[in-house]
Amino acid sequence: MLKRQSKGLFSSSKKDEELWEEILRNISHEEVEIEYKMLRKCFENIGRHNEAAYLFQREMLLMKEDLKWRENPAEKAAHYIYNTLSYYGESLNRPVALFIISIFGYSLLFTIFIYASKVSISNYFDVFTKVLAVSFQLNSFKDLGVEVPLVWEILTRFTSLLLIGNIYIAIKRRLERK
Repeated sequence: MLKRQSKGLFSSSKKDEELWEEILRNISHEEVEIEYKMLRKCFENIGRHNEAAYLFQREMLLMKEDLKWRENPAEKAAHYIYNTLSYYGESLNRPVALFIISIFGYSLLFTIFIYASKVSISNYFDVFTKVLAVSFQLNSFKDLGVEVPLVWEILTRFTSLLLIGNIYIAIKRRLERK
């Protein structure tokens, strides 16, 4: 990763390339992470939040690269999920879009399951309002009179909590920058 990020840092002369190769041989990911963190904090202190956010993303990607699946699979998986859902809390669009897609998707899935032979738009919107209530943690399917397997309710709640949490983190980061 360090090699990919170094492209364009020096001119293309042979001496500069050799110097850069020597630097890369003598520096570890941990040292780069520390430098990213120090630079990020400096940028945050002077109000350059876009640059700080970029360095935070680079820092997290280096951390993810250093993790080994065999040594710590839970942390490696958490990095992949957090990166995929909201680019380490820097994207507000991803979790909002995924939340909307999950509500529409679960509604379609549950409509097909509940009304197997009578799928219609009115049935879809009926289920949609119930999935919306469960997604926002307002009611359970049982309270709403919908009989679905408990696993589906747990999956719906877990997905929505994960996405709402990422939306909260993204909004909080945006508001801290202002």
